[in-house]
Amino acid sequence: MHRPQLRIQSRHQRPLPGKQPRQRESNGNKMLCLLFCLVGVGIVWVYPLSQTYTSLKDKQFSKQWLSYWLVLGLVSFLEQTLLSFLSGFCLFDTLKALLALWLVHPNFKGAEYLAEEFLEGAFEGVKGTLKPTPLGKFLGLEDADD
Repeated sequence: MHRPQLRIQSRHQRPLPGKQPRQRESNGNKMLCLLFCLVGVGIVWVYPLSQTYTSLKDKQFSKQWLSYWLVLGLVSFLEQTLLSFLSGFCLFDTLKALLALWLVHPNFKGAEYLAEEFLEGAFEGVKGTLKPTPLGKFLGLEDADD
């Protein structure tokens, strides 16, 4: 006896009742997202790396670039731990690129502003907390002047 084969469809393969099937992204949208991603890479990584390299090559201390890498490290940490679900959205990459543009632009110096206004106080609080601990002694915080 021949049994008919049952074909099981997942709920992602069939539209809900009363809903139209989801349209696939067009090639134009994919190209636009790729363009925004490439511009973002240029703003977030390429330009700051070249400016940092120039600053190091000229043996000039640049508070802006040190602050930038500090803020970028914090943003990357938050993105990896708390905001990982946002990284798939094209708009997220665009907003991240705009934030990086504000951070690196010489007229705004957003990284310096954030480092001075927010991060400096937070790091001083952490140093004060760690100072009496064995980790503070290991890091040499007890010798640091307040």
